[in-house]
Amino acid sequence: MKFTDHLYEALEGAGFNTFRDEEKIKTGKTIKSDLRKGMRNSRMSVVVLSKNYANSKACLFELLTILKRRKKLGHFVLPVFYEVAPHKIKMQAEKLDFRKMKAKVGKVKRWSAALKKVAEIKGMIFGNQSNRQFIHSIH
Repeated sequence: MKFTDHLYEALEGAGFNTFRDEEKIKTGKTIKSDLRKGMRNSRMSVVVLSKNYANSKACLFELLTILKRRKKLGHFVLPVFYEVAPHKIKMQAEKLDFRKMKAKVGKVKRWSAALKKVAEIKGMIFGNQSNRQFIHSIH
């Protein structure tokens, strides 16, 4: 079982109504529009960042959408740094390459800015001690 599975089960078990794309988007549906709908109906977002987070265009798209909601509507965002420190996320932001990402320069710059922004938000850091043990919270 992965860390995100444990987190999802814990939130559900605590009575939170959660939206996770793996659970809520049906096969054959448009992912981006369903994700936006799920995020629009949410009061908060938990963003699980890992050492490979910046390699996923889908994750970066979600992050941009979440941070736009945070800026415009005060949407609560809780970053969870899983086996990666916030400063490493900032380093990922600086290393994004539009050629490698096969994306336009402007889009990659927005992704980079979003990674830097989320790394500055007070969050939680988790390690891999059985995928569940809390290490410490920053600040």
